[in-house]
Amino acid sequence: MRVLTSLKLLLFAIRSALAHCRRNKLMSTFSITTTSVMLLMLGSFLVVIASLNVTLRALETKIDVVAYLKDSADPAQVDNLRDSLSRNADVASVAYVSKDLALTRMKQTLGDKAQLLAQVKGNPLPASLEVQLKFASSAPGLAQLLSREAVVEDVDYKRDIVDRLLAITNFLRVAGGVIVAGLGAIALFIIINTTRIAMYARRQEIEIMKLVGATDWFVRWPFIFEGMFLGLLGALITVALIAAGYQPMLARVSALLTFLPLAFDPDFLPKLLGLLFVAGILIGGAGSYISVRRFLDA
Repeated sequence: MRVLTSLKLLLFAIRSALAHCRRNKLMSTFSITTTSVMLLMLGSFLVVIASLNVTLRALETKIDVVAYLKDSADPAQVDNLRDSLSRNADVASVAYVSKDLALTRMKQTLGDKAQLLAQVKGNPLPASLEVQLKFASSAPGLAQLLSREAVVEDVDYKRDIVDRLLAITNFLRVAGGVIVAGLGAIALFIIINTTRIAMYARRQEIEIMKLVGATDWFVRWPFIFEGMFLGLLGALITVALIAAGYQPMLARVSALLTFLPLAFDPDFLPKLLGLLFVAGILIGGAGSYISVRRFLDA
């Protein structure tokens, strides 16, 4: 019996929400439009941020730490160090570079000037371990660890490049979080005020409902469903626009940021569309709930 009553109340709330949307087409259209605009801005920003994040992660994997070995290093100790690095969770791969291979690389790098090396007696280049990392943030700690090894003469990890890359990554994460939160707050603010206007227009109806014994939740649910419905429609419009313009948007981003080797995640679009869909419903419902609660408290 209680389940049947709850179901009837739920259906009543949904019908009331849909009826109010039809009666107030102008306000409903305004809510849907503003929600769509905010979600579209949010979606476009997330496309740019996601592309930059993928690119930065790709650049991070190219950061390596080079441990130059002593000429007197025991081969067994070098092998132990190599095995230890291979088991490190922050390490993607470890490669041993012999003195001869290091000299060959140097000749390839010098090109036509490689003949200058003929004036040097022997092979002055040390053997090394080239450690490729999963994350650039691991470079300073690993370099410090390697510098304490007995077989290691020197450690190099392009500190200035790592510091700049980490600074850019941290800035993007902080700026991205602030902008996403700001756009969400704007959309929430619009829904709250739109619902408040709707409630003010129906204040007499709400007062009568309260006088005959209606609970606060009985009054709230139609408005909450209305907000969720408007948020849903706004999200559907946004999802359709982004799905249609995703590829042109990526081309535009690549054209604007030609100085970066941008990379794009092929699985990002479905995740983005699902996120915007859920965000529209949640923002609409949350905005309506906050507005109704304030109205009833007042």
